[in-house]
Amino acid sequence: MFIFDNPEFIRLQRSKLRPRTQIMLGATAVLILGGILAFMYIGETDWGRKSAGNLGPLLLHYFFVVTGVQLAVVSLYGLTLSAQSVTLERERNTMDFQRLVGIGPNRLAVGKLFGAPIEAFFLVFFGALFAGIPVMGGAIGIGVYLQSQLCVFVFGLVVGSFGLMCSSMTDKTSKATGMIVVAGLLFYNLSGAFSMAGQSILASVSPTGFLYALYTQSVPGGLGMPQIKTFELYGIAFPYLAGFMAVNLSFIALFFTIAARRIANEEYSFLSIKQAAIVFGVVQLLAIGILINGVAAGLQTYEYGLKFFHGANSVLLLALAFALAPAADLVRGRLHRSRPNEHWKVFFELHNRLHDAPGIASVLLFAGMYAILAAGAAAFHSPAAVSDYAVIAMVCGMGIAMSAAILYIQVYTERAAFKIAMFLLAAALILPPIFLTIAGWWERTAYVSPALYIGFMYDFNLMKNSRFQLGEQGPGPLGVVWSCPLICVSLAVLGSALAAMRIRYLLDTNAAAREHERAAQRKADAALPQPMAAARARAQAPVTTSIADENGSGAMVGEK
Repeated sequence: MFIFDNPEFIRLQRSKLRPRTQIMLGATAVLILGGILAFMYIGETDWGRKSAGNLGPLLLHYFFVVTGVQLAVVSLYGLTLSAQSVTLERERNTMDFQRLVGIGPNRLAVGKLFGAPIEAFFLVFFGALFAGIPVMGGAIGIGVYLQSQLCVFVFGLVVGSFGLMCSSMTDKTSKATGMIVVAGLLFYNLSGAFSMAGQSILASVSPTGFLYALYTQSVPGGLGMPQIKTFELYGIAFPYLAGFMAVNLSFIALFFTIAARRIANEEYSFLSIKQAAIVFGVVQLLAIGILINGVAAGLQTYEYGLKFFHGANSVLLLALAFALAPAADLVRGRLHRSRPNEHWKVFFELHNRLHDAPGIASVLLFAGMYAILAAGAAAFHSPAAVSDYAVIAMVCGMGIAMSAAILYIQVYTERAAFKIAMFLLAAALILPPIFLTIAGWWERTAYVSPALYIGFMYDFNLMKNSRFQLGEQGPGPLGVVWSCPLICVSLAVLGSALAAMRIRYLLDTNAAAREHERAAQRKADAALPQPMAAARARAQAPVTTSIADENGSGAMVGEK
């Protein structure tokens, strides 16, 4: 009921699903899905020249073709519709009117989440009807059918919430579309890699991996493929459906939270500290579960788990550096409320009621929590490696340096702070390895690339390895192990010092400007004639008022 009585959902449903639109979309779905079934039947019977025989394999393949079409519809069409949900309102100058409606940002976001891609879900409904044909034919079990439709619906909400988030973060539809294209390419590559993760929870994240698991259950040994029904986490076997639902529902909650917060106020940070703590906790539960799986599987699997742990936390800390930073206007407003010599107080401020505290203190807090967990995980690695602890310094330095850079940019300029920070991050991660490769030193790219450092962190212990120019041909092992971590730590210290110095400079400048204004006001008051100066003094003096009680005595009631 919280959806169907939502005013925004009702408005979008009435505007998008008019009777004429429903007829057109329904006819399109019937023609496409019915045409696919007809052509598959024609190919099976060779235009009626031979008997169809057993239609079980045909219906089974048709079922997964239909679910693939459903996924394509929610991924492309639904995402496109969701990406326009907020930006179109801003382009039409109607977003402020929606904020005035007393339904709140969360309820408004729920209405847009389910209402914006409603045309795509309408097409998916027809796909569910056609996917029921193989079930009625006995080729697919009802359990597989229900799981596949749940997969399509949940993934539709994932892409819908992501499109809503992108739309709430930008002011134009074209910018939201660009974000979606870049994120789509990234998700495509990551989902392909995760699908090869075997019996890990990462393999159940992708809808294609989940449908592949359903396919192996429907065709046991038909194509020589092993059946995949469970994944392991913390040494316990869970059904694939649980992993898919847990991870994707977490994505929906994250994207929806960011979208609702941006709808409420565009100058707030993307996440509050409490919300960021929840995200941090979920990621740690996942990474630690994979580590515990590696303890039982052997040394090599545990090392892969450590690499995933450090890689996931490096991405998380970089993301939190952006997510916990408020808009530059709010940060500058926080500086105007401060006094001289309070630069470190502003720098380490964790939270305030006006939501304008810089995000670096929060990033420092989460970096410290990661360092504690990472040190505990490194203690179980045997034989111990120096890189187990050097990588902790590198990951913490990356997050702190990024947060300090964002703060410095925000106090230096009020425009395009996040764009400049993202450009600097991309340049810092991409350009140094490219320059070394062009110079012919591709073997030394791990010295300056955090991604390569994490990927090959256990190869640094080899005394002679031509890949990294160790031993007699180049720097010693300690120089290789500590090169990239020291770079990241140095950038963190330098960035923090520059940001604090810039804050102190602005605080001193603001104090000097206020003192100059007061001096000018005193000079102007001194130049006034005596009667006018006395009148100004009386006007600026505090005023007390009193009323008479029942006995006629005066009682002071306030001061103005």
